[in-house]
Amino acid sequence: MSNIKKFVKSSIVYFIGNVLSRLSTFFLLPLYTKYINPADYGYYDVSIAYLSVFTSAMFLDIWVAIMRYMFDYSDGQLKYKPIYNGAIIMFCSFSIYGILALALNTVVEIRYLLLIVIYGIFVCMQNFFSYIARGFGENMVFAGSGLAGTLVNVLSNVVFIVYMKMDYSCLYISFVIGTIVQIVIIETKVKVISNFKTSYIDKKLIISMAKYALPLCLNSVSFWFLTNYNKVVIANQLTTHENGLFAVAGKFAFALTLVSSCFNLAWQEMAFDRGSNGSDIGKFYSTASDLFLRFLLCGTIMLIPIVAIIFPFMVAPMYSESRNIVPMYLLGTMASIYSQFLGNIFGALKQTKTIFISTVFASIVNILVIHSLIGALGVLAATVSLFVGYVVNIIIRVIFLNKKIDFNVNYKLILLTSPIIIFAIHIYANMSLVANYVMLLFAVLFTLYYLKTYIIKILNKVRVRRIRIEN
Repeated sequence: MSNIKKFVKSSIVYFIGNVLSRLSTFFLLPLYTKYINPADYGYYDVSIAYLSVFTSAMFLDIWVAIMRYMFDYSDGQLKYKPIYNGAIIMFCSFSIYGILALALNTVVEIRYLLLIVIYGIFVCMQNFFSYIARGFGENMVFAGSGLAGTLVNVLSNVVFIVYMKMDYSCLYISFVIGTIVQIVIIETKVKVISNFKTSYIDKKLIISMAKYALPLCLNSVSFWFLTNYNKVVIANQLTTHENGLFAVAGKFAFALTLVSSCFNLAWQEMAFDRGSNGSDIGKFYSTASDLFLRFLLCGTIMLIPIVAIIFPFMVAPMYSESRNIVPMYLLGTMASIYSQFLGNIFGALKQTKTIFISTVFASIVNILVIHSLIGALGVLAATVSLFVGYVVNIIIRVIFLNKKIDFNVNYKLILLTSPIIIFAIHIYANMSLVANYVMLLFAVLFTLYYLKTYIIKILNKVRVRRIRIEN
């Protein structure tokens, strides 16, 4: 199967499993905003923000290293070697995680600390099994298990919040229940437990994987300062109420992440498989970047008026102030998605140090900008700093890629779409619902025209395949 066919097939699978499953949680937004007040939802969001950096630091993001090293083995059985060697690193991290959690419990009073700690454990286990499934090429299992786990999560939230009248603590519990279902489904297929052999343990491989993962871990910590740190600043310098508004605005930006994630996940596998092989490697990655950027920019243009249209139906009145935050949040999310796309190229080239360096500089910019602007702009400063930080991140990564593999970015594309995005934001903020409907129609027509070459190619391939089937 060609790279393009593999990419398209993987993207479709990830759309079915990853996007559709997580969209169900997006549609729970009316439930959350009706039954959970902004302060409590903001506290929950901040606790997850702290947890994300804690688990990344403790566990070295070892699941990424596991999947990358699995691609070094063509023999399906030998793919278990990096799994078990990576698992040793992860279980050592579990011990440290547990000790630190117990120590924290003696000195700091945190609401629902035990639930938060358990939540963190299952985040790591979910990543561990999910990346293994993808490393084996079991994308349908990955997608299907994610869908099943999310549905269980959603149903649990509905029961706990609506019928049992529980507070926001049920959000932790529901995630754990759904993740257990996902892990069980993946294990029945990949059989990580039953295939263990002591002969697979390799000290040199453990060290090699740890060296690969350490920059990714440091990158994740720096990445936290580029994203989740903003939530902490809002909670401390403003209130958890404003953090709740910021979290709800992020749900709409998350829609852009969901749609692009199916492409990014497929791209990660494709890039890891390609690595640094081939004389045309620069052209390969530049062409892929151009296509991805086209879809990302057009998607952003369409999403801005869509949010304006659906916002009143999705969000309760007490969260209405979050509407003004959404457009800038979308721009920051768009930049973060493209940054991740570039990061996967460095991961494929095993240049993880560059990922770390670019994120550190971007994090510093984010911190400086948010502290400079939060007094004047309030919660909006968090979205501005997010966007500026990711732009710096992208610039650094493009410079390094250009030196490494002669990588090129389509700057004409950015110059063409930027005024349209600004115009869409103006309509979103200052004009009527009818104007946003008109903007949406224009965005759709613009997307169809601008991507017509790719759309025609896809339709021609579908037509040829249909003819072959009929004959």
